[in-house]
Amino acid sequence: MLDSISERSKEVRKKSKSGKVDNTLLYTLTELIDKVDGREMDDVELEKWAIALPLADTNAILQYSDKFNNSIGIDTEIMTTCPICGLSYTSRLKTTNEFFRPSLDF
Repeated sequence: MLDSISERSKEVRKKSKSGKVDNTLLYTLTELIDKVDGREMDDVELEKWAIALPLADTNAILQYSDKFNNSIGIDTEIMTTCPICGLSYTSRLKTTNEFFRPSLDF
């Protein structure tokens, strides 16, 4: 899905006259949405619908998607306390190649 979003965004950016159009958010939304009010839409209709979507609804869809994505797989959330101020905070462990296969220094 991420590859599809990236490809579509690059393609539109190349086709635009200014080359500065970034539709990543639009294509992320259209990839996340399967049906609207119980019916499937074609790509053009779905894009028009997503463009007209209020920002609060867009934010809600993105937040639910993020919450769902983070509930699957390895839990990378770390709860820790700041040694300076003593307040607790949450951060995420980066899951790069080093996470799964740490390099060795010889």
